[in-house]
Amino acid sequence: MPNRRHITFSTAALLAIVFIAGCGGGNSATTPVATGIAGPTAPVAVLPLGANGITGNFLSTSADGLFLVQAPSQPVEDLVANPAITTYSITVSETAGLTPATVRRAVAFADGVPHASIARDPETLWDMPQTAFAHMRAFVDAARGKPVEQRVTEALRRPKANVGDQKAFHILTGSIGNSDQPCQFSHPGFTCYTDITATLTAQGAHGNVWVDNVSLQTPSEFSSANDFNVVAADFDTYYAGETAVYGSSVLGVNVDFTPQCDANGNTLTTPDTVVDDTGTSGDDAGGRVDIVITDLLTALGEGGYFYAGNFFPQNALNCQAPPRAVSNEVPMVVVGGDNYPIGPSLPQFNETYWMQTDIPRTLSHELQHLLHFTNKVLRPATTGGTPTQDDPFIDEGNSMLAEDLFANGIAIDTPRFTYSFMLEPNLYALTSFTGFQPNPTSAAASPPYGYFTNTAGSYGQAYLFMRYIYDRFGGTAAIQRLYASTSPHVGPALAAANNEPFPQLYNEFALAIAAQANGTATGNDPRYSFGPELTLRGPVNVTSRRSAPLNVRHLVFGGPQTPETFSAGNVPNGTIVLAPGASTTIQLMAGATLFFPLGAVSGGATVRATSALPILQGGLVQGQIPTPQPTSL
Repeated sequence: MPNRRHITFSTAALLAIVFIAGCGGGNSATTPVATGIAGPTAPVAVLPLGANGITGNFLSTSADGLFLVQAPSQPVEDLVANPAITTYSITVSETAGLTPATVRRAVAFADGVPHASIARDPETLWDMPQTAFAHMRAFVDAARGKPVEQRVTEALRRPKANVGDQKAFHILTGSIGNSDQPCQFSHPGFTCYTDITATLTAQGAHGNVWVDNVSLQTPSEFSSANDFNVVAADFDTYYAGETAVYGSSVLGVNVDFTPQCDANGNTLTTPDTVVDDTGTSGDDAGGRVDIVITDLLTALGEGGYFYAGNFFPQNALNCQAPPRAVSNEVPMVVVGGDNYPIGPSLPQFNETYWMQTDIPRTLSHELQHLLHFTNKVLRPATTGGTPTQDDPFIDEGNSMLAEDLFANGIAIDTPRFTYSFMLEPNLYALTSFTGFQPNPTSAAASPPYGYFTNTAGSYGQAYLFMRYIYDRFGGTAAIQRLYASTSPHVGPALAAANNEPFPQLYNEFALAIAAQANGTATGNDPRYSFGPELTLRGPVNVTSRRSAPLNVRHLVFGGPQTPETFSAGNVPNGTIVLAPGASTTIQLMAGATLFFPLGAVSGGATVRATSALPILQGGLVQGQIPTPQPTSL
């Protein structure tokens, strides 16, 4: 999992952009200007960069249209290594045709909160901020595998557990962006960690369900011990599906880590070996993953987390300078309990929602992260391969996709994140997994805006990208090709996309977002389409943790919304309107997309975007494009 990082916003405004099909980067100043659209069966046109910027003419017969502008960027590893988010000044204009074009903009609300504050949706699921992969790279580099049969007496082994057993766990409790909560123990890269004692309440074929004793003793939290048997059975279902796509959670080798140190940091002469759990006598049969349920995440904005450090022996981590990372020395995921922040129609306990929504989405999501680390990082490192930590938009996008494929996420979770992105697509950059959002840890009415990772819209955009890869390039086969890639950046996307240049793929993805609508014919062109399960224009119902009768959230998607304007204090305060004869200069973030929905273009209209940016590209979508008003009720 990537770090949760905050980069202070220091430029005028952060706006997002749309990608265009088939441009291959579009960085030649001599490229002819593309205009118009060739007939009603081809409503999508690519606008590469020309001598006069990017220019497009909507046909006089058009009823609706979308003008897209993009500054494609290659993925960057993370914001720690690349703290500067580049923005570019873009001037957009409209020239009147026979009938002027007008921007169609719908102001959307969620639970009575303006769309600009959607990041504080009380049902949002956040991942625990993960320490930068660089923090664990030294341990991965030191990992050496040897055959399973070469077991050693000093090896670490997971003792076979039985229902009713109790066990101590270190739980990371640093919240998104960090919080002011008291810290029991410090931890590098996190606010702190807290020690708990948990009871093994259920076992499945592939998971041990441990519940924090404090949660077990909280009145009204869990009404039936059978809840935990259901959790174990659900995890077995997700495990079977996800390991078939992403690979096994069992390494297949024993792993030596050197150097290793005692609790005081002194080097040990006889280091421990992490023994692969293959179900031999004395080990926890079946290679079970520990699932720890705790209320410690309740006030942190976290739904659950996976932490790679739990794969390493504590003795290896002890060689760090204090404060040292901690390990539970077992593959595990942590899940929030049935204990929520309260609010209007939001009770503290909602067992039905926890069982039917939170558990499915969180277990399926975090399991993908565990399998990603096992199969793309640790196994290659210990078997002579190339360890690869994918960019956050690939890793998080796959976890969101896992929710859909194995926990029916389309019905329970992913629409909410998609909705957040579609309301404000100008505020997110896919390749940096970054959004220009209010501080997610602030309870103030107007928290400061800035660059944040792990925002709801970032998850929504990353999910849409992986859903696009899955739908367009062969389903699970495309994901397996991505997992086989040894590049953390462009390589994974290219492996899944049959080696299209990344800017071209990124643009086709953005045009698919713009064109995805009932009644908008794309000639069955797979470049501009998602599967039929996805709705980006129209109604979608998902479960809600609110009390009945509000326990179903009624979302209405209106397609990608137009860019926003900002106050002098960098707070969204309106929307950008294209008008005949007028031009507007805005800031475009690299890797983001600007969507300009246009209505009443039946008389024709010309739109243009210009910039000093050498790789600017754009596109047009036109036809009967349904544009219902976005709502979340």
